[in-house]
Amino acid sequence: MKKFIPLLFSSICLASSCSCFGNDGKIKIAKNLDVVLFNKENDYLDADYSEISANLDVNANFALYFSEDGCSSCEEFSPIMDSYLKESNMMVYKIDVNEDKEVFNKLQKEYSSKLFNNEETLSLPALCVYADKEANYVDYSSYMKTEMAFKNYMNQKYRVVDLCFTSGDIYSLDFIDKKFAYVNFDFDNDKHVNLFKSKLEKIAYSSNRTVIISNYDEDDMVHIRYTGKNNKGERYSIKEFVVTEETNENVVREVL
Repeated sequence: MKKFIPLLFSSICLASSCSCFGNDGKIKIAKNLDVVLFNKENDYLDADYSEISANLDVNANFALYFSEDGCSSCEEFSPIMDSYLKESNMMVYKIDVNEDKEVFNKLQKEYSSKLFNNEETLSLPALCVYADKEANYVDYSSYMKTEMAFKNYMNQKYRVVDLCFTSGDIYSLDFIDKKFAYVNFDFDNDKHVNLFKSKLEKIAYSSNRTVIISNYDEDDMVHIRYTGKNNKGERYSIKEFVVTEETNENVVREVL
């Protein structure tokens, strides 16, 4: 049986953009960082409010999966969603509306217009793909009841790309044998966020490299870096640029 969860009611005004659409018309969605860096088997991300809110604030393209223990429809859809997750490596936070009630309530209060599209109730199970600054809910009655219907729908509409978002510090990680570019800035700094959105976001989503967006608040700069082997192929060298309002788009493209 489907469950209906009451939501806060609020007006909505969403901006539209085409920066995160690929040439095939599919919306680009971020990949789970653990898969990229550590070759782990993809799994749901924990319902961490600070991470989710940070990703919403920087317009990350990712998914939220709302479910509830004991909901029969949720139990029927769960293996379908699990299977798709393993194949796609999509960045997905799983939120149990009872076990993660505090997180769920905070999202209602702070991001009602962004996430819940002016609806008064949320029907479970619910898969919300937050992409291109809009919340897109998969229709349970049409696409979530069978594995074939769900996977066909998701594969036709979305494409998971080598772009990752993390609220953690990636400076301390070992990048040996990894070739990618990464962007570091303070997600809580409006100036940094605006620079990312105006100078980096579109290029990052369209990059042929693996790009990692990382929350870094140790200094008042937006960094973009590229890692690669040195001329002898013995170790990695790093090129680093600081992004400002005057930074030319071609400079960004060289790195990303």
